[in-house]
Amino acid sequence: MKIVDKFIHTCYESNTDPKEIRGLHGTIADIYRLINKCLSDETVEFSVNNGIMTCRFNTCLEGFFTLKFDIMLREKILGQDGELSIQIFGLEQQLRESQEQIEKLEQRLKQQEEQKKETEQLMRVEIEKLQYNSDIAMRVHAGLSVDTDKISSEITIDGGNGIHKFVGFISNLKTLNINNYQVRGILNVGYNSMETIHINNSTPQHFDNRELLCLANKPNLKHIFIANCHGSLTMDGMRQFFNQMTCPLKTLTIHSCNQLTDKFAIQTLCDEKKVKLIM
Repeated sequence: MKIVDKFIHTCYESNTDPKEIRGLHGTIADIYRLINKCLSDETVEFSVNNGIMTCRFNTCLEGFFTLKFDIMLREKILGQDGELSIQIFGLEQQLRESQEQIEKLEQRLKQQEEQKKETEQLMRVEIEKLQYNSDIAMRVHAGLSVDTDKISSEITIDGGNGIHKFVGFISNLKTLNINNYQVRGILNVGYNSMETIHINNSTPQHFDNRELLCLANKPNLKHIFIANCHGSLTMDGMRQFFNQMTCPLKTLTIHSCNQLTDKFAIQTLCDEKKVKLIM
């Protein structure tokens, strides 16, 4: 029997005859299995005195039969090769333990990644549900029709009242048509998904230079159509719009606006921003 202390690189071993083990009787094979069981169950106490290691075995067989016996091992004087072998053995044991820890960590990370994916999927589903329901609620609140097959992508407002401020927060809005623009400031906030806006038959006191400037920073706005907007919408407002424009505008259509008749001046502004003008 040999026991190696890998921390202080000491080896204890001895050839033990079963007859010499007090309190233990049986074949060598039975005793070997019993010793292995005690070692695996950690029911062995070790003590060292004057180069002698005493192994005190204390086990319970079949749940009722207690068995105690001692085995004594002498310290073996190791040469350089022996010490090196023990050191290598200790390093190998540490490597195996490290590999086991790495495998456990990898398994845990894999489980966490799977849980993260499941959580993200559930969150996406819930967000889509909330977005869908909020879009419907805002359309109903604004007095607009609800098309569940093509929800909120195109909205037409005739006239208006203060309730239309909710329209700017509809997440899937792509096209906004406003006939008879009567609500000042409804374009100030929101409309981040809007790509096209049609403004037709506006009264001077409502759609003016300041309202046009609200469109300059819409992040997805590509097409603006303005028709029959007389009075307060002027060239000064158009210049200010192009100076502050950050939206990816591609086409500007102007029709029947009595203060926007200088096509050459407007064309110059459009050319600088690579915008197509239709007048």
